Amino acid sequence: MSRAVARGLCAGFLGVSLVLGLRLDRWISGSESGLAWYESARLFPLLAITLVALGALAQLLRLRGAARAAGGDDEADAEVDARGSRGPLVAAGVAGLVAMALLTGWIGFVPSVVVVAGLLAHAAGLGARRALVFALVLATLLHLVFVLGFDVWFPAPRVLELIG
Repeated sequence: MSRAVARGLCAGFLGVSLVLGLRLDRWISGSESGLAWYESARLFPLLAITLVALGALAQLLRLRGAARAAGGDDEADAEVDARGSRGPLVAAGVAGLVAMALLTGWIGFVPSVVVVAGLLAHAAGLGARRALVFALVLATLLHLVFVLGFDVWFPAPRVLELIG
């Protein structure tokens, strides 16, 4: 992949993350306004989106440094050294974080963690059963930390309003 394409992908992830972060209120509805930031239903999706944005920004800076080391930005079409990289898995992880941020408001926090973590664990090479067990344990731990530990409030999933 050329550096120009890699920069474009990173800039795209950064842009999508910023848009999602700014529009998060539309997807996570029913949040109480007087809550501390760490008690808000937006906390976990916002953390996920922030990780995506920071990862994209770090990669953009890394690519810029590599271009300078190779002789400046006129090397925009030079190939990026991708030996040992797992680009499709990384892209799936980023897409999973974005999907979880969007799914949380629709199906709830725990189910969205189970779906996304299970799919990503399976994509990373775990068998279906192990991926499901991993996802269930992760969802339980995150629920304990955020809901019971930090007292984060999550609204009822929108799907419940649609079916009942």
